[in-house]
Parts: sequence; structure tokens; C-alpha cells
Amino acid sequence: MELCNFCRDINLRAVFPPYLHARKGFKHQPDLVNMIQAARLGCELCQFFLKCAEELSRDEFEKVRNGGQLYLRGSLLGKCYICSEEKAPLSLAPRLCNFYCFAPDLKVSHLIKLEVETPSADSSSDICFAKITSWLTQCITKHPDCGKPCEVVLPTRVIDVGSFDNQNIRLVTTNGSRGSWVALSHCWGNSVSLQLKQRFLTEMEKSIPIESLPPSFQDAVHITRRLGFKYLWIDSLCMIQDSPEDWAQESGQMASIYSNSILTIAAEAARDDSIGIFRSANMCRPKFSVRVKGHWNNHAIDHVWFRSPSLPDSGGFHLHQRAWVLQETLLGPRVLTYTSEQLYYTCRTIQYNEFEPSRSITLGSNYPKKFVYHNERCRLAKKILFRASSFYDQPVMAPETMNEGCLDSYPKVPNNDRTSQRPSNFTPKITVEEVLQQTFKIVEAFTVRSLTFETDRLPALAGVAKVVGRLTDYSYKAGLWDEDLIRGLAWSINKPSTDGYRRARCSDYVAPSWSWASIPSRVRLVGGDEVKFPLYFEAAQDTTVLETHLEYFSDDPYLGVSSGLLKIRGRCRSLEPKDFGASSPQFGWSLDDDLHSHLYRKSTDDGVNRLFLHLGKEGGYHIALILKETDLHGTYKRIGRWVATCETEILNNWTIKTLTII
Repeated sequence: MELCNFCRDINLRAVFPPYLHARKGFKHQPDLVNMIQAARLGCELCQFFLKCAEELSRDEFEKVRNGGQLYLRGSLLGKCYICSEEKAPLSLAPRLCNFYCFAPDLKVSHLIKLEVETPSADSSSDICFAKITSWLTQCITKHPDCGKPCEVVLPTRVIDVGSFDNQNIRLVTTNGSRGSWVALSHCWGNSVSLQLKQRFLTEMEKSIPIESLPPSFQDAVHITRRLGFKYLWIDSLCMIQDSPEDWAQESGQMASIYSNSILTIAAEAARDDSIGIFRSANMCRPKFSVRVKGHWNNHAIDHVWFRSPSLPDSGGFHLHQRAWVLQETLLGPRVLTYTSEQLYYTCRTIQYNEFEPSRSITLGSNYPKKFVYHNERCRLAKKILFRASSFYDQPVMAPETMNEGCLDSYPKVPNNDRTSQRPSNFTPKITVEEVLQQTFKIVEAFTVRSLTFETDRLPALAGVAKVVGRLTDYSYKAGLWDEDLIRGLAWSINKPSTDGYRRARCSDYVAPSWSWASIPSRVRLVGGDEVKFPLYFEAAQDTTVLETHLEYFSDDPYLGVSSGLLKIRGRCRSLEPKDFGASSPQFGWSLDDDLHSHLYRKSTDDGVNRLFLHLGKEGGYHIALILKETDLHGTYKRIGRWVATCETEILNNWTIKTLTII
């Protein structure tokens, strides 16, 4: 390999900082003109740097061109930059390009040891399938928390993928037979070209030509065959789409379908099924890499990999923007994700990726920022909630207990207030409070994502809710929990939705006004903060839930409600500033249809009574609901939340009332 003098003698010790805030770098070409000249003369690494700079904006290019001396600077996790400043923070220094630099078996900091491989240019290659097979085999044979696969009751319908020499597949009605299956998690987009309709059922049970499938479904069949499995479950082909009864029944089985699947294929990079899993995953894969020699101070290094990043902001993270997908990837014990960057394999024990196949890391570096925080919280929640050994010292998800479905195999965890009910032969590792805190994180992440139909707001999370209900033995009430209802009522809108607007309520009825599910926006639930640093909620002693009554669409209470009411007794005040009796209390209120919190202001006199209903205290803040009376006397709807740092004595002057909230 032909290299210039600078690229031939790279000291990685100068590239990578000895600690997080170090501002040093390896001195490279004296300026951009010299790098371009070296590339023209044949230096392959300088050519690599310039290829990585093709996406550079004109302004950034001018800054680097006028900046003089170039430096090779790296971060703790292997991401590197060509910068025109040595001492400025990486976030501020003008950059020519960014890329990854790794040395196998070299510990580049106190924190990490990286063993890397260059991803294949084709996600359908034999190399990729060899990695997938290796990950799957290691998980099945060496991860007790993930459970060994066994034959369980199949979903109502599955697709028999047949063998490679068969050009047809077929839909199978299982009638309670047992087996194992792969599930597909995908984006529908505007529509799916092939769906199961009642009039097609008999025909599809006979045969489905593979060529009639959309590309993503064809690829899912190919993956299932390559991994040696017989059955594949795809929602649009295994649920009768024009039968509300069948849809309700099958959507209620989502927890079982994904929890008991042998593997979930997540078509992350495909915006719809017309693109294809492989094609969408190949579009933005690293296009080139270079291997050179280097050194770490006096230690010679034979192999140093420089790898191009994926294209920035490529839009290849479609799946994790969809609300339905959250429970699919949370419930699945093993998830194979095809992103535009590389393959990821996530189980209940570890996460592998194609570039660093032996190290467990988080999702791709180019994940949209608005999803990174919530995806990280959900990854932790999955580890805590859905790993079998997280609950007790002894495994509880043995194969023989899985035969009747996943829900019955989840144990009830001990309630903080019911320690006498703990099994004498088990040592708990998690409490009901910790389960609820993780659940709150999941709900918050769920509300960041988008839904095509607002009425799916509860059904799309029903699978997770069923598992939590089984763990806690709590009763589900339109997105909240009956035994934790007062705290649950204290939810608030978090941030504006992505389009900058927020509607007060879903256009169609989804849930009572006291449920977060009634608002098509991001929400925050009290208690959803990190487990180590929670702001503990203390319910008001005078506040009592007297009755909850819900009408359901089906026999499954998790799938949605048609109406609901809540009778509650607590301290109330009319919404007037003079009623608080404090000289200068610090308080504010927010309406569910406003984009921002507002300083307290006197309500407009529209002749409609508004009340504060005190719920309790979180940290140093009192929380109350803002209620608006309906046409029916004594019946209210929630319109917002009030928060104050006033003294508790002020609330003693409030009147205790019994209200009905719908």
C-alpha cells in the first residue's frame, strides 16, 4: 500500500486522548492543499480522508482550507476527525471529515478494548449470515437468561416458508399445533401491497407465489430459510385485515407472538415494504475502509483499520419512529435489526453488532437525537423487565413453563407493601416500584413515536402492559394502574410534538381525559425518572379514588376503551388567584392543549367552573389537576396540571369534594 510520510507513521497514542477532555491530536499534513497533493500522488489513506469529506458543506470546507495545519484527533469510542485545530474542543474545531479508527486487541483508553471487523458491503452476503448464525447459536447455547427455544403453541396463522427450491409459500392455520417461528417487525408506510383479506384466505392457504410478495416480505422469507426455520409471522399476512373481530383477537395476542418467537427481524432501514430489507440496509453502509500499520508510542501495530461512517442523516431509522414497533422489539427475546449502518443482534443478555461483533454496545451512532435518549431508557427497561433472571435468583422461564404462553411464565414480583406474600424460596431482585418506574420510561418513549391511527394508542402498547400486569398483579385502567392511580393521574405533557403543534385531545375517542392516552403528544409520568435518582411521589392523604368504571371495546381490557369515568375525593379550590392566601407563592400551570407551561394567570370568565384537585407532592412540588366542569353538574374533564412550591398549610383551606372525571 502506498502511503505518504505522515500516514506511514501514525502514533495512535497521539490520536486518542488519555482522558475524556484531552485536547491533543496527531500532527498530519501541514494543510489541505498538501493532503490533496498526497492523495494525487497515490497515498491511499489521504484518498480515504478526502472521500470521507465528500459530504462536507462548503462553509466547513472553507474553514478547513484556511485553517492551516491538519490534525488527526480521536474520541474515546473510536470516532476520529481531521481537524484544523489541535486545542479546540472537538465539537468546535473545524473538521474536514469524520471516520472510525480501530486497532484490534489494542486498548486505546482505560475504558474500552475494541476488536473490530469491517462490515460486508452486502447485508445478504454469506459473511453476514455467518455472523447472524454465530450470534444466534451463542445466545441459544450460552445465555440462560434468554431461555432455550422449545416448541410452543403457534400463533393462529403463520407462513410456511418452505425450502429454497420452492417458489411458493403458504399460509397455515395452526389450530393449536406447536412449533417455533420468526416474527417480522416492519413499517407499513402508506400501505402494504399484499394483505390478508377474508376473500383471499382460502387461496393463500393453498399457495402464495413469492414473486407476489413485496420486497421486504421476500427478504424476510429468505432470512427465515437461511437460518433454518420453517415458520414466519407477518402481521399483514397473518391477521385478517378486513375483519375487526379477527384483528381484535390477534392484536390481543401480540405479547405472546413476539415473546415466544425464536427471533424477531426488525427492518429498521426500510421506510415501507416496497424497498426491501437488504436493499435498504445496503444503501448507506460504509463504502470503503483502509488497513495500515501504526504504533502506540513504542509499540508497533500491524493492523489499524480506518472505516468510513454511514451517511449522516440518511433517514435510515424508520422503524424506531413507529409506536407499534416499540413493544415488538421489547417483547422479542432475540431481535435481528437491519439498519442502514450495519446489523445488530439484541437479546436479553447482550447486544452484538457487525462492526464490533464481540462487544456489547448501544444502537448506531447516527441514531436521530430525539430517539437516542428514549431508546437507551427502553433498552435498560427491557433488560430489567424482560430478562428471566432479573426477578429472582432462580430462572423462572424454563421451557416447560413457556408451553402455555409467555404471560403465565412471568412471576409476580413482590410489592413493597406486601412483603408477606413473597415466595419463601425466592430472593427478589426487583420490586413492584422498580417495575413501574421502568414501565413509565417505556410509556414516555412510546409517546415520542408516531401512530397512523390515534385509536391504536392503547392497543399498540397492550403487549407490554399485559406483561407488567402479570408481574405486578395490578389492574389496568386505560393506560394507568388502579393500585397506583393517584400518581398515575399526575402525568404531564413533556415537549411539543415534532411538527410544533399539539391538539388538546385525540380527534376520535381513545381514553378518558384523565388518561395520558387521550393526548396525542409526548408525556411525562411521575416516577419515570432514573431508578437511582427518582423524585418520589407522595399522594395526598385526603385524596382517595372511590371508583373507576370503564367500558371496553372487547373482552380484553388492554386493547382500548369506549368510555370511562373516575370518582375521586380530595381537596379542591376554584381557579382564582385570590383563593390561595399566600403572599408570593411560586407556582405555574399548563394546559393540555398549550405548547408551553405558563405562569399562573387568572382564568377567562367564560361561565364554566374550573377546579384544582390536589393529588400530592413530587419532590418539593405540589401537584393538582385542572378540571373543567361539563354540562352535567359535578362531572369534570381534565384540561391541565398545576404545580406549586407553596406551603402545605395553604392547601388545608381547600374544600374536600367528591368529583366525577370523564
